[in-house]
Amino acid sequence: PDTQSGTIIEWYINGTLHPEFNGNTTILSTYTAKGQVWFVRISPGDGTDNGPFVGLAVNITIINTAPMVSNAVIQQTSPDTNTNLTINYSYYDVDGDSESGSIILCYKNGILQPSLNNSRTVYFGLTNKTQSWYYTISPKDGSLFGLTYQSNIITIKNSFPYALDILINGTTNPLIHSNESISLTYTFSDADGDLELGTTITWYRNG
Repeated sequence: PDTQSGTIIEWYINGTLHPEFNGNTTILSTYTAKGQVWFVRISPGDGTDNGPFVGLAVNITIINTAPMVSNAVIQQTSPDTNTNLTINYSYYDVDGDSESGSIILCYKNGILQPSLNNSRTVYFGLTNKTQSWYYTISPKDGSLFGLTYQSNIITIKNSFPYALDILINGTTNPLIHSNESISLTYTFSDADGDLELGTTITWYRNG
């Protein structure tokens, strides 16, 4: 029997012959795009003659590829209860499709927070110290979801307390006579709801 020699392989995209692929048995994915219809036909050769062309029974249609997400991070790595949390990530679609319909979910202490669905920000009034927070992102290109990705997990730190409404003898601009006592009042505020403990009060006279 004759060995194979001179076989002709022709590739067509959307009904048009593409001679640059002639003879190839493999087409790299970099040359394909969503929506293209590929067809291949072969004329086997034995070195002397070529047989009739034979093609696939069906055409090959390149279908949509799911998008991907990378670098999904909560940007604030050491937040306290006065800090907003924001998610950031990179979206990629090999077909060049824009992001549309992605699902962004937020979890506190491992429990889904439905009121924050598809929100990229958790405002500081919703957090408290020792809580752990993270996001998941399911990217979508308008028609197809990609794999779900999880962000880093961050823990809310204790926030600093504040002294507010500081008054001397009941006013912010006191005029005190030499025979009067000096009285300090203030409001203690703590975003975590902690009670006042260990406050330092320092008095200065003539600097």
